[in-house]
Amino acid sequence: MNYELIQAVAGIFVIIGVLAAIRQLKLSKDIAVTSFEDEVSREYRNIIKKKIPTKAILGNELSDEEFNEALDDIFSYIDLSNEEVFLCQQGRVRKKTWIYWCDGIQMNLEIPAFKKAWEIFKASDKDMFSELRRLEKSNFKDDPRKWK
Repeated sequence: MNYELIQAVAGIFVIIGVLAAIRQLKLSKDIAVTSFEDEVSREYRNIIKKKIPTKAILGNELSDEEFNEALDDIFSYIDLSNEEVFLCQQGRVRKKTWIYWCDGIQMNLEIPAFKKAWEIFKASDKDMFSELRRLEKSNFKDDPRKWK
């Protein structure tokens, strides 16, 4: 058999192997990113659906007592939202996921109880939630991945 032909065939198999390995690495990365995004979404659902009163999520006013009882959980939600902005800034989530998260953050911060709590938190510590503040300042239009 021709030695040059064997080398050419072997080279093709090496290229196919390298391409298969690259594809496998990309699939593994995609699976890891999806798993990570799902975990953050589970954390969101745990806070929103299990801890914050449904009437608040529906946009109904809370009594002072109800608001005070929900304040720690709303803080947890806002802290998670700030973390989501940071994760986007670090390139840890896909653009499509970020669009959903950003829309959700904007929508939730317009809910009366969340809006009231957000104003309290912003006033209490000017350095806290800097990523979320920056996003809000852009009217939720900035892509945090482009921040320097």
